[in-house]
Amino acid sequence: MCVCVCVRGGGGGGGGGEEVEVEVVVVLVVEEEEEEEEKQEEEEEKQEEEEEEEEEEEEEEEEKLEEEEEKEEEEEKQEEEEEEEEEEEEEEEKQEEEEEE
Repeated sequence: MCVCVCVRGGGGGGGGGEEVEVEVVVVLVVEEEEEEEEKQEEEEEKQEEEEEEEEEEEEEEEEKLEEEEEKEEEEEKQEEEEEEEEEEEEEEEKQEEEEEE
């Protein structure tokens, strides 16, 4: 891409002008394209960062859920153990009562 500019000749005979190609326009277009590419890259990076943050948040939530499940399982185990102990105590009491009789 370039633009032609008309340059008038010097003081002598009145001729027409010469056409001269100006390369600056190409550079400007290239710079604009580079700026657009940079903007796109920045937007893509932002999106990637947001996605990573979302993934991290999801992982944290999953970890929390797993921890809660583990706690619940531990509580259930404790309850079962306590119930077993109570049953054993009741059996012992029954045996003692039977022995006394």
